[in-house]
Amino acid sequence: MGKGNQKTFLAILIVIFLLSIISILLPRPSLAAEYPSGWEIIPEACLGNQGKNDAPCDLNSFIQLFVNLAGIAIKVLPYIAMLMMIWAGFNLIMAGGNPTKIQEGKKMITSVLLGIIIVLFLAWAWANFVVFALTGSVNVFPGSIFSKEWWGGGNTNQIEPNAGCCPVAEHGCIEITEDECTNQYTSRYPGTKWRAGSCYPDDAAFCDKLKVGCCVPENLEDDICYTPGNNGCLDAPQTKWNTNQCGSVQQCDPLKIVGTPQPGNGCCVTPNNCSTQTFGACLGTYYSQNCSQIAECGQGCCVGNTACKAGKIDCDGAWQNVACSTLPGDCQAGCCIDNDPNNMDCFQSTFSACAGAAAAFFPGANCASDHAGTCALGCCLDTCTTGRMNDSCAPNMSYNNYVSGANGCGDTAGFTPPQAAGGCELGCGLANGASTCQRNVRKKDFPADHFWQDLACNAGAAKTACEEGCCIDTSNNYVCLDGFSHQGCIDRGGLFSLNTCGASPQCSTGGCCVSGGICTMQTSTQTRAYCENTGPGGTWYPQAECSSQGC
Repeated sequence: MGKGNQKTFLAILIVIFLLSIISILLPRPSLAAEYPSGWEIIPEACLGNQGKNDAPCDLNSFIQLFVNLAGIAIKVLPYIAMLMMIWAGFNLIMAGGNPTKIQEGKKMITSVLLGIIIVLFLAWAWANFVVFALTGSVNVFPGSIFSKEWWGGGNTNQIEPNAGCCPVAEHGCIEITEDECTNQYTSRYPGTKWRAGSCYPDDAAFCDKLKVGCCVPENLEDDICYTPGNNGCLDAPQTKWNTNQCGSVQQCDPLKIVGTPQPGNGCCVTPNNCSTQTFGACLGTYYSQNCSQIAECGQGCCVGNTACKAGKIDCDGAWQNVACSTLPGDCQAGCCIDNDPNNMDCFQSTFSACAGAAAAFFPGANCASDHAGTCALGCCLDTCTTGRMNDSCAPNMSYNNYVSGANGCGDTAGFTPPQAAGGCELGCGLANGASTCQRNVRKKDFPADHFWQDLACNAGAAKTACEEGCCIDTSNNYVCLDGFSHQGCIDRGGLFSLNTCGASPQCSTGGCCVSGGICTMQTSTQTRAYCENTGPGGTWYPQAECSSQGC
């Protein structure tokens, strides 16, 4: 076969191959949306519902066209390269030892390899340049190496290590854990099935389809529509995906078509409350609007803990579907005194919120001024906290109604008589064997066999007990401890002196100990007191004299 015939034959093979690929990819009226997965040329948003190219195409569709062409170029490349390599191998076999033809075969193989590298780079660079120039995004090939972080693409959101793909029919795709998928979506949208791994490339066709169109509220009274986000319509809770653009959906108000909402800007409606919450946290009915836009949230009366207000936005009490003006009794404000002996609580309240067999309500009264005698601040002995007001003493706690001083239950001078403080007095305490005294501590926190006094740590018995100096700890190899309390050292059976340990001869270290005629070098922590008081006792010598003692 001549050189010209060989080139003609190769050209025919390539043309036949490309025509077969194009015949598959070109849209047909009845099968326009049935491209083989991953081989789409015309963006699906431009195909419409009837397979005709009359659907509204936008800038996203134009960009997607470049991305599709680049993706197909990369997919077709291996087949063309394979044909070229076969042809190059055929030439080498048919060379018959002809150096010229052998060299031509080798050049063809080299050219094919270089072509693969060039096409891969150009396809990536071409699509990235177009997309980046128009949108600033470079996430061109989701699920491929070109979407990884080192290319600047990929998902910028943090994904759980155990996350997988959660495709929700007619809503969108999101990469979350299996438990999150089951709890948040499977129960609400039957047919949702989590699988391990990324949504791309296995679910690319399904997920990308739900990124175009419109997110239409499931509540027919809601006319705020959203354009799909990276997760389709899952970022716009209580909406359903629609194939049409929002502008052509009758339910959507053209003036209220917005981008995908951020988490937390919806309204959660419960029988007694309307509050701003995320879709996942809402235990009632979720609306994508603000609570002020929901008719139910502005109706009725919230009988709160201290007052009534119209509507039930952030209601802190019970909501009734009537005007507040029709509830003069329930909405009357005043002072509620709970005479339960275990609680004795006083608080500002409404008549409706003042409940309990022992509770008494005083309309229009102020607990602190109008009922100062009954609601006088006292002491909750179990917690040593002040007050009868505002539920400061929890149920079943001991209550002392002696008036406290300016500093609360622990101010001994504020009690009449002082012993009524019930252990909440503040004073100076020292736990057995502790190194230092504690100031401003409760008497109830120190058992009877520990040291405590109702004076400062530098007065009375504490003046001696809390003075600090050097303690030779006889219970711990006669180690010297600086800054130790006098009483704490005695509790340990130690030897106390007001000097610092560095000034005490008994705390000298680094010498040797001679006992029974045997000289032993001491460690850096062994003191002179250790030498003279352990075993039969010995004689301590400084290091300079140890050699003369046989060490």
